[in-house]
Amino acid sequence: MFRRGLFFYLLAMGAMLTSLAGQPRLVYAQQEPAPLYSTITVNITSDDITKNGNCTLREAVQAANKNAAVDKCPAGSSSSTDTIKLGTGTYILSIPGRYEHYNLTGDIDITQNVKIIGTGRSTTIVDGKALDRVFENRSTTATVTIQDMTIQNALAQSKDITLLDEGGAMANKGTLYITRVRFYNNKMSGEEDSIRGGAILSTGSLIVSDSQFEKNHAGGGGAIGSSGKLTVDKSTFKENSAYLGGAIYSSRDTATVNITNSLFQGNQGGPGGASAMMQSGAGTTTIRNSTFEGHPSGDELIWNEGTMTVRYSTFQKNEGSYIFKAAKGYLTFTHSSVKDNSGSGSAIDLLEGRLVLDRLTFSNNGGPALNMRAGDARLNNSTITMLKGNQGAINVRGGKLAIDMATIADNVAENVDDPSVTLAALNVTAGTVTLHSTILANTRDLSGDAVADCKVASGTTASRGYNLISRADGCGLQAKTGDQFGTLAKPIEPLLGELKDNGGPTYTRGLLPGSPAIDKADPVSYFATDQRVYHRPAGAHCDIGAYERGAVQ
Repeated sequence: MFRRGLFFYLLAMGAMLTSLAGQPRLVYAQQEPAPLYSTITVNITSDDITKNGNCTLREAVQAANKNAAVDKCPAGSSSSTDTIKLGTGTYILSIPGRYEHYNLTGDIDITQNVKIIGTGRSTTIVDGKALDRVFENRSTTATVTIQDMTIQNALAQSKDITLLDEGGAMANKGTLYITRVRFYNNKMSGEEDSIRGGAILSTGSLIVSDSQFEKNHAGGGGAIGSSGKLTVDKSTFKENSAYLGGAIYSSRDTATVNITNSLFQGNQGGPGGASAMMQSGAGTTTIRNSTFEGHPSGDELIWNEGTMTVRYSTFQKNEGSYIFKAAKGYLTFTHSSVKDNSGSGSAIDLLEGRLVLDRLTFSNNGGPALNMRAGDARLNNSTITMLKGNQGAINVRGGKLAIDMATIADNVAENVDDPSVTLAALNVTAGTVTLHSTILANTRDLSGDAVADCKVASGTTASRGYNLISRADGCGLQAKTGDQFGTLAKPIEPLLGELKDNGGPTYTRGLLPGSPAIDKADPVSYFATDQRVYHRPAGAHCDIGAYERGAVQ
């Protein structure tokens, strides 16, 4: 019985399988994941966030922020940095509503990694139309790149003194790369001495390259206000203005600034507020291969309270009272030129702190090279020449100054405010000055008459030997080994060549044949290279002053 039942069961199953074999089979394909887009192309220059069949700049950023499609903008990628492409045209922000932070009104709020790339500074323009700032990187972890465009006419207004309300064109909390971007006529409006960043305010990391900042304005940092890490390369700052730091204002003790290969031109600061740059706090600043020129009258060009190093740079044709005001901290200034500046104040005004001046040339300026009120300063391997106008070459009113292997010659020394007061190239009214292997020569008054090269009203001057002073009357120095001291009645002529390019990064004054400075410097204590970084000694001994005759690199 069991066998017969099994037989009929198997027979039925075979028939069913035979019938199924003639039917088409159903194939269930594996479902593909939704594509992850990393490039979003904006297809219209207008500003909206409405579902109407286009992809605006605001909508593209929203798609990148949310990793979801917005109108015709595809979803951004959660696993990579999205790229938003802007075509040729002017993109105008037009949705009013400041102090909103969800990218719905006012500025464009960014919260994810994104690159926004235009076609060039002259072809892609984002215009704030004074509605608000343009972009804000609101995330401390987001990396944002803005590239190849112009950002103009943005206006941020202060509500409270917070990041949310600062930065005329952009605000950054995270990491921001600015590449080939022009910032023009952007403003930060509010309490004048505390609102920062006419173009950009950054509390995170800001990296700027090959960019232009022109006619931007804020209370602090007409172009850039930074309390984080700032790096600038191959960029131009022109005619920006602020109460504090006409171009750049860096604050906080932990802030860092690194500027290379850049031009600062015609920026304006407020009274005591630094036309080009202000370093407020104990932060660190490095400037290299940069030029500061054409700044209008005012106080200082650069204000420093932290640790600042300036190398291979040029300061020329500025009209302000001072180039540097070293309020405190540590300023190292090397391998640079300060020339053709018309301001009557000193190139460097040292209020307190430490100062190192090394391998510099100060020439044809309207005021002295150094005004020292306190602190500790060293002047090495440098040339100070053809200064004209007021106060001589160096004025020491306090602190300690050591001058070593310098050439200080052919400067004008006269008190323009009171011509009855006789001045010299080196004027000491307090503090301590030491000279070593230095040329101090041929000082004249405004009428061209020879005057003493030193005047010591009070304070202390001392020689460490091997100096050449044309007219040492009034220097208060006791001659040491190797010193050559002339007088007004019997001066010593150092036989210096003209100021010119003798090699090296700065102009120098060479020694003519027969100069009493040749081979007469300290044979034991000397620098291994001269101002040009040419090797010493070239002869039997080193030469006095900043230039080594016959030296090679």
